[in-house]
Amino acid sequence: MADARESYPIYQGQLSHEHDNLNQRTFWYVFSQAFLFGAYASVVNAPQVAKSAMFARQQDLLVWVMPITAILISGLIYPLILISVRYMRELSLKFERIAGGDLDDLPPIHGNPTLRHVGDLVHQSLPAILIAIWVLILAWQFRTG
Repeated sequence: MADARESYPIYQGQLSHEHDNLNQRTFWYVFSQAFLFGAYASVVNAPQVAKSAMFARQQDLLVWVMPITAILISGLIYPLILISVRYMRELSLKFERIAGGDLDDLPPIHGNPTLRHVGDLVHQSLPAILIAIWVLILAWQFRTG
């Protein structure tokens, strides 16, 4: 097994790659949710009288389909986010076990621990918050509609 100094760039590169993947997933997730919120707002604010009966039925359908779609997307991406955060944590701990205290002159393998934990909290909580919002919207629709 290579010593800690030789392993550092390998572990750091893998952590950087996984962190980039996590950020990309989170960006596309937020983008998709913003699109769905915007589309939902457009449908909800559409004129009460549609141009045709077909459009009225489609609007009624979309009011339900968009929140369900958003929840399904969240359900697909949320585990990937949790797995990425856990993998990076495990990879970081594995390197720290290999290195021991030998690398005090190098930056931490996975960045500032406090900032990393705050960032992980954002990644982990965002899908849960948005799922809760969409479920609340669906519950409100079901109750009032």
